[in-house]
Amino acid sequence: MAIKRSTKANWLLIVYLILAAIELWGEYSLNASLIIMSKPLLMLPLVVWVFVNTAQQRLRLTYLIFIGLNCSIIGDASLIVTEQKIGTLQHQELAFLIGLGAFLLTHLCYMIAFLLVPQARTRGLIRRSKGFILLPLIGLYVGLMSLLWSHLGDMRIPVIIYAAIIVLMTASAANLKGLIDQRTLQIALGAAILFMFSDSIIALTTFRDDLFFQHSRLLIMIPYLASQAFFAWAAIRLNQSANVQLVEKTQ
Repeated sequence: MAIKRSTKANWLLIVYLILAAIELWGEYSLNASLIIMSKPLLMLPLVVWVFVNTAQQRLRLTYLIFIGLNCSIIGDASLIVTEQKIGTLQHQELAFLIGLGAFLLTHLCYMIAFLLVPQARTRGLIRRSKGFILLPLIGLYVGLMSLLWSHLGDMRIPVIIYAAIIVLMTASAANLKGLIDQRTLQIALGAAILFMFSDSIIALTTFRDDLFFQHSRLLIMIPYLASQAFFAWAAIRLNQSANVQLVEKTQ
């Protein structure tokens, strides 16, 4: 059975690119008004794009990626308070924790979605390669923690947990090798790696003042914006996969 790969309502991607361009220009020009106006809206076109392209039949994994994108809206809106230093220090710290929690849920949704691909939990790359796919990711995790450890203070436990979930989410994407088509694998894994890179830069520039530079936000936002678009695209392609749909219906 042929798999239909075309997408509908692609004008929403143009809206996404316009909002992304406004946000990035705000970051570059240090224009807080542009950032505050555009950032909470960034994920909305992707949410609608996924919704429209999976309206006929949604898989459980599609719902999870859909929820993850919505959690990202909360995360984006919350982190604006911290990034733009809005309100008191207490308000900024609370907003940071809310943003961290929202993006933690995003990563969990993406990870579980990838694990819902048939056979991902029993025949994936991690099992076939005896876990060696995790080694470079664990190396990155240890390296990041070593750079941040003495600077985390009370945030040590939340950051440890958050970074571990990112590693597991990326591993779950790599785990799909041989279970989905190569193009969708590249999109999903690329999305996970870009998100992990973006969050790593956030951690380094947030907790290490000596690593912060004027336009570091661009280095965070560009891979983040690309990764979320790739996650949405991966959700649509997985939902369109006749094999995935057929197996899930029989479970």
